[in-house]
Amino acid sequence: MSSENLFEAVIKLDDKDLSVILKDGTEGLVVKISEKSKASRRVVLSVPLSGLDELKKAITDAQKASRGKTSVNKTTASAAAPAAKSARAARPPREAREPREAREPRERTGDPEVVSRSVYVAGLTWETTEEQLKTHFKKAGTVVKATILMRRRGREMVSRGCGVVEFRNVAEAERAIRDLTNSELDGRPISVREDRGDIARGEGVARPESAPAANGAEEKASRPRRERGGGEAREPREPREPRKRLTDAEKVLEPKMVFVSNLSWDTTSEVLTNVAAPFGDLKSLNILTTKGGRSVGHAVLEYARESQAKEAMERINGKEVDGRTLVAKEYYSIARN
Repeated sequence: MSSENLFEAVIKLDDKDLSVILKDGTEGLVVKISEKSKASRRVVLSVPLSGLDELKKAITDAQKASRGKTSVNKTTASAAAPAAKSARAARPPREAREPREAREPRERTGDPEVVSRSVYVAGLTWETTEEQLKTHFKKAGTVVKATILMRRRGREMVSRGCGVVEFRNVAEAERAIRDLTNSELDGRPISVREDRGDIARGEGVARPESAPAANGAEEKASRPRRERGGGEAREPREPREPRKRLTDAEKVLEPKMVFVSNLSWDTTSEVLTNVAAPFGDLKSLNILTTKGGRSVGHAVLEYARESQAKEAMERINGKEVDGRTLVAKEYYSIARN
């Protein structure tokens, strides 16, 4: 009796074709699974029909076992996550860096006697030279020295728009503050105040245009660069001393002057002059500015008589200008020893 194929199916698994055939032959009904290719067919498994249930059961068990294996892997992974987190938490913390040592306050420079007869000038154009600055301030007295403050920009030293002028005596310095504040130099109004001796201000270096590069810059260039990472921590900085408030003995009331605060940064000298001039003979008006020439919201007015300054203080206080309510009060200067 010849065998007869009662059923045939082809299953594609990866790059192989498995052929499943149900045969009716001398041995009865048999299922044969063979690996099929273009040239040949190789029988892999031959199972009697009566054994298919056992084969099916074995395959089902194998599937269950594989699913259990996958579940075990997932459980292991999920259980490992908290363990890893706990391990990280158990690690000893890194050593905290020591706090930096505070920088020492910048020392005041210059002889106190020289500082007392010097004035600080702001609002200069970048093109103004020391000779032009000196000539302008000769109107107030004998100029001993005029210095344009400089800063480094790349390889060049450029003006910072401010300077210091030294006079022969204190009276001439006071006259310069009184008479030359808001005067025009090179097309720009300038502000003048007493010098405070802090010539090395902010960034850059204060020096005459003709002076050589500062030693500090050369020292900085000669220092070896710190290696990246793993270097020694900086020592903690020493805290700066709090700014000392002036005592009554160190303050001198200027009865002809008025201090105005809470100005808008946009308020100009012209606008403030229109506000202050109706109350008397306004001798000078100085809007205080930053090193960059921007208003800090304060101004100092000086009148010819005490009564005028008193009236101005009462009338300006509470007045609204450029959207800001002004505050006017007495002005004190620093007592000179």
